[in-house]
Amino acid sequence: MAKKSVSQHHGRQIRTKQPKGPVLEQTPLPVANPSQDKVVYAVFATIFLVGIAINAALFYFVGQNLYQSYLVKNWLMVALSAGLMVALLFGVRAAVAAAFIVSATVASRTAAFGAQQQICRWALKYRAILPDRASWASQAIIQQIMAKEQYDEVIAFGSEQYDDITTKNPKDHSLAVLCTYVGMAYQAQGETAKSIEWNEKSVAQFGKFFESINKSKFAKKMGGAGVVEAMTFNYSQVLAALGSSYLQQQNFRKAKELFKLSLENAKKSPESPERRQLIKQVEDGLGRLKRW
Repeated sequence: MAKKSVSQHHGRQIRTKQPKGPVLEQTPLPVANPSQDKVVYAVFATIFLVGIAINAALFYFVGQNLYQSYLVKNWLMVALSAGLMVALLFGVRAAVAAAFIVSATVASRTAAFGAQQQICRWALKYRAILPDRASWASQAIIQQIMAKEQYDEVIAFGSEQYDDITTKNPKDHSLAVLCTYVGMAYQAQGETAKSIEWNEKSVAQFGKFFESINKSKFAKKMGGAGVVEAMTFNYSQVLAALGSSYLQQQNFRKAKELFKLSLENAKKSPESPERRQLIKQVEDGLGRLKRW
């Protein structure tokens, strides 16, 4: 329901109705299915062990070939074998990464959230050897914590991961998601100023994402799979939530500016009930902010 506020306009007090703007809401997770945890661990172990075994066997045979080539002074084969052995070391890394990513994906699709969180925490522990420092694991963990409404833990975990990722890879696009969840947690606790701070960070990270998309021909093709569209809708949600926070502070001009930008991006997103609801809320907010 809209609430009344009093503001100064040309030296006169004007009593206006202050609309309640859109609020970011966590999408509920499906009911957990612990019976699938063992399956997920089995998937992880199978990919990990088979990947390591295959690479180890190949490494042994290539090493034998390198040794035999060295004995007969076949330097071309020595160089080729040495290069192949280096490539196999990267193959081991790829096998380890596949074990983590595939098993975490299976866990997500089968609602084995206990196993998913454990695997994601293992991934963060060994993030130094994983692609993108396992930033995907941070997203999965913070999503689960947020679903449990453990706001203090969301803030602590999200802040820690934000500091780590910005130090190692400030261009990592997962930062937008982390900032969004921390902003949501502060918003749920009624800390508007902190919510604004983190949603502003999220907006900045989304900006970097779209900038990189525009510069990359390969990244543009990803839009066909829905990646860009999904990020665009998430961006419009964050803009709307940020506008709502400014609205609470009675910064009506800033709120109106953000609502307009949110509406513009929401209309670029694929049709869905969530999109229609967001557009309706934002248009309602804009309708009540005409004088500003």
